[in-house]
Amino acid sequence: MRDYCGGEILRPAITPFVTNYIALNVLLKRRDGLKQMFRSEQWLSSHFATSHDGQEVETLVNNANFWSRMIEPLYEVLRIVDGDRTPTMGLVYAKLEVAKKRIIATSPKYSQMFINIIEDRWDRQISRDLHMAAYYLHPGFQHEDVLVYRDDLLGALTSVVDRMSQSHEKVAASLNELKYFHEGIGSFGDPSVIASRQKLDPGEWWLSYGRTSPTPRETAIRVLSQTSSSSGCERNWSTFALIHTKVRNRLSHRRLDNLVYVHYNMRLRLKHVQMDAKRGDGDYDPTYISYLRDDEDPMVS
Repeated sequence: MRDYCGGEILRPAITPFVTNYIALNVLLKRRDGLKQMFRSEQWLSSHFATSHDGQEVETLVNNANFWSRMIEPLYEVLRIVDGDRTPTMGLVYAKLEVAKKRIIATSPKYSQMFINIIEDRWDRQISRDLHMAAYYLHPGFQHEDVLVYRDDLLGALTSVVDRMSQSHEKVAASLNELKYFHEGIGSFGDPSVIASRQKLDPGEWWLSYGRTSPTPRETAIRVLSQTSSSSGCERNWSTFALIHTKVRNRLSHRRLDNLVYVHYNMRLRLKHVQMDAKRGDGDYDPTYISYLRDDEDPMVS
């Protein structure tokens, strides 16, 4: 496998998340090599080629839908979660729902295994209600996907508002004022507001145009302005480890903070300049995955 793929697929990293992310990225980049391996004489003459597990893996690797509809959708979700340019809280649930539908439509035989893993991660590690509420409050998805009739999303939003406000009166006021958002009336009905649903950051959209619904506006801004992972913090800790070493350990706390701030933001700015140069002057899309076939991915380097 190393000969055909040009190296290892599993490369341990600092955190389990990064290890999984790199492995998925390498799988996508080396898929042509994996397919060649399963057509080689070495594979055909090995005992794995006739084993049940070996045949199952060979069938998966040679299935085009496995890559385009099962692996790539999950990779896109991970890129959104790991993004640090814009808040992504309102995107994760929507993109994951799309990924699950694509996985189920691809292979009924293997899809349930993938879905069980996804659902297990949701239940153990992620606040499902918070992501569902963010999806419901996202102005682009609310009207495009007609979410007003989704009782599960409304129930999640009610739970989030109740937890944030600790006031039943505020929950009732939020649900009452949401009708203006659903129906696109009041400050939500202006043509410029409607045109900016997909273009403007959702938190800024609510801040600018949510005056008709002041109570849910406060919740929407707080929810939609959050990050969806701790990846940015982990990268910041790596910068701390780079600057504060055994040799250089007498830095004052303030000076260390300033050095980390400058170093991290210089790297962040350089990455965004490189990404802008590849995309041109178009709108930013956090699901952009052209790095799939690039040798240097700033997210994993």
